[in-house]
Amino acid sequence: MRGEAVSVLDTKLSALLGEEPGQGLVFDRQLKNKVELFQRWQNMDIDGIAGRQTLSQLEKLSQENPPTLTPQRSQPQEVIVVNEDDA
Repeated sequence: MRGEAVSVLDTKLSALLGEEPGQGLVFDRQLKNKVELFQRWQNMDIDGIAGRQTLSQLEKLSQENPPTLTPQRSQPQEVIVVNEDDA
């Protein structure tokens, strides 16, 4: 992995881990350590490889406006009371 993909990976990992991003465009030992730290934090197999599972979890956690499962507040409904004596 080289170039822009490495830079994006490092930026996202660094933001989640509270670390400074590296300056390189090559997957180096420093970036591998960040991947391992992320995998450990997420209770994943720790291999230092930014594979499909690691990248998927990274994407989920680094979304700017992720969807949430908060319940929607229901709108008050109008209640009509009918008095049978008036009918």
